[in-house]
Amino acid sequence: MKLLLLIFIVFSMSPLFSEEIIIEKLTSDEWQIQVPKDFARGRAEKILCIGNEDFLIKFPITNTSKFTLKNRMDLKNGDLFYSFAIKLGTLEGVFLLPSYGKYYMFEKMVVHPGKKNVWISNVMPQTKVYSSFFGESLETLDNKAKPYFIYIWEDSPSKNYEKYYQNKVDALKIGNVMKKCNSFKDFIEYDGPVYLSPLMSVNNLRLCGNCQSCGERLEALQFDLSWEVLCFNQGLSDIDPVLMSCKKLFDFYLQHSKDEKLSDDLCDKIKKLVLMMQQQKSLKFKHGVAN
Repeated sequence: MKLLLLIFIVFSMSPLFSEEIIIEKLTSDEWQIQVPKDFARGRAEKILCIGNEDFLIKFPITNTSKFTLKNRMDLKNGDLFYSFAIKLGTLEGVFLLPSYGKYYMFEKMVVHPGKKNVWISNVMPQTKVYSSFFGESLETLDNKAKPYFIYIWEDSPSKNYEKYYQNKVDALKIGNVMKKCNSFKDFIEYDGPVYLSPLMSVNNLRLCGNCQSCGERLEALQFDLSWEVLCFNQGLSDIDPVLMSCKKLFDFYLQHSKDEKLSDDLCDKIKKLVLMMQQQKSLKFKHGVAN
């Protein structure tokens, strides 16, 4: 219980680092359009579009606002459809999807300017994080079926939009689970789950000349750990990939540590991680889910 509470605290403390508009589901019917803090400063009103080749709904936005999205089953010309009614203020619209389809929907997503950002589709997403499914189960989602796309995009005079799928980077922009510490002292004094320790910056480490692109390697290891923690918190993976990613990162920290006290602390943290990994293996063996 304490572990879950600490995970929740870290998530709730995490800021949005995105410069783009964020769409987020708040309740079963209510959604929020979150804009960057400086979005409305000296800038013209933006038009947010939702639709595809068959329909188009436009909303003017200047500040963070909310809209409702209600769905139900509707009969049209003898065929059954998923009917989605969108309303923002006095503006509203409806779009339909065939009921026999199998769809996913992003409940949190980044709206990139100049792109048609895929919101709802029957095509398999690049990432399952922040997505939900309706219709048939995920296991039977068929990429060979006729593709349906509902997009969200910013209206642009050029009208030259590129289709865009949400990916790992977008998910971490919305739900960055880690924070960088100001010094290795912060890292040492952290008292919580080892794998949620604050990330160290290049300034806290001595990047040697023996490693190729040490800075890039550090960034990649920290990204991998953040991603695995996010997937774990979303219930999409177990703890094993988190522990492994964390050990790889701490091994890197230890290799490049420029402080004796930090090195001692890292050795202790790595020992704890190895013990946790061994306990996980024993637990899985005991329950017959591992050799």
